Amino acid sequence: MSYQSQSFLPSVEFDVTVTDPCLTTTITEFTIGTVTPPASHGVLTQKAGQVIETEFDEPKHSAGTAVGDQSICGAVTYSVVKRSDGSAQTLVTVKTVQANTKHKLVSETQQEADEGTHELKLVVSLGQNTYPKLTVNFDLKIEPAACDCKLLNWIMPQPQSLITTVKKEVSDTLTIKHATVDPASKNTTPMIRACYRQTNPVGPGCDETTAITKVIEKGATLPAFITRSGDVLTVASTSNSDVKVYTLEVTHSTKFEDAPIVFDTVKVDLRVCVITNLDAPPAPTGAQIEQKIFAKTPLTIDLSNPGFKQRPACGYVLTNTFTWEIPQGGFITKTGDYTIKVESETASHRGVYDVKLINSANYAGTGVTYSNETPFKVTVIDPCLTTTLTDFNVPDVSIEAGLTNTFEFAEVTDSAATAVSKPTICGARTYTVYKIND
Repeated sequence: MSYQSQSFLPSVEFDVTVTDPCLTTTITEFTIGTVTPPASHGVLTQKAGQVIETEFDEPKHSAGTAVGDQSICGAVTYSVVKRSDGSAQTLVTVKTVQANTKHKLVSETQQEADEGTHELKLVVSLGQNTYPKLTVNFDLKIEPAACDCKLLNWIMPQPQSLITTVKKEVSDTLTIKHATVDPASKNTTPMIRACYRQTNPVGPGCDETTAITKVIEKGATLPAFITRSGDVLTVASTSNSDVKVYTLEVTHSTKFEDAPIVFDTVKVDLRVCVITNLDAPPAPTGAQIEQKIFAKTPLTIDLSNPGFKQRPACGYVLTNTFTWEIPQGGFITKTGDYTIKVESETASHRGVYDVKLINSANYAGTGVTYSNETPFKVTVIDPCLTTTLTDFNVPDVSIEAGLTNTFEFAEVTDSAATAVSKPTICGARTYTVYKIND
């Protein structure tokens, strides 16, 4: 400014202070977990093996509230450290649910060594390290895990296969193997380890017993010829129409599974009926194999009932070749595949003779020939050896010296001749008179 040719420069000096409100801002306090008076801090409780998420809202601070902008002090960051010395810990992490709005603490442990109470604190920091921080104290209480047997894994049994045939003489059986617990699965998590725990609290263990409760053909019902008793399958088919490979679906029930265990590792390979032997007819006995010489009718020996039988009774058409082994002489002759005739009027034929019926039966379906035989003995009896002569009386005879006297008597008969109405079968009669006394 100027006055009467003089210039003046007036001035006023003063200080201007620029204040950073974030240096003195106050972060709104909050708690984590359940606060039980007289405690001033909260507690988070969980079991080993669990994952617990605890949400909290981003706290406001006074500087931001004053100007209506919570971002003026920079981004808010969070860390969880040990309360005793501020050192790092690994049990709790902080994750953002919604930026600048909501966050959560995620607590997790898979180790029984972490059981107990951990004194922790959440440190809330603003954009610069010189700004005030908020410390939120809380305890993390980790309890022993609860036993959960459902966490066990099962090992399916190795595949089983039964090969059998239709009409098996003794039905084949198969004992079904059970699924077993995978030993490695007993140590995977705190919850399953709790079941087998040996230290306090000692675990209750898991009942690893399984029971087979159902067996069906996969995609169908179980055929009637396959039956089950407990773990044992019995296959007793009687028809070649059943032949195929059956895949069976086996259901296990356990003591703790929500759903039964089902596997299809059992197969039944049913094949056509196979002849194992040719059963010969039984040897005849007694009167069936005895014939008398001079008998009125020949003796017929018939082995056709039951004849040679397939074992098992597959019902196949066989080509039979029958052979009779009989003695020479013509008094035993073959009259059919299963029959022979015994007939003789010759005393010298008496005796016991070995006779045998042999059959070789071929099944064209396999080309296999089955052989068997029925040996027996035929007895040819000479009835004259046991015949009984008919008694008769000779009258007393008186005769004078020098004279001749005669009398007649009927020819003596015998029982053998009478039986067949042939008076001479035992030969001509001869008569001799003896003195009684000598």
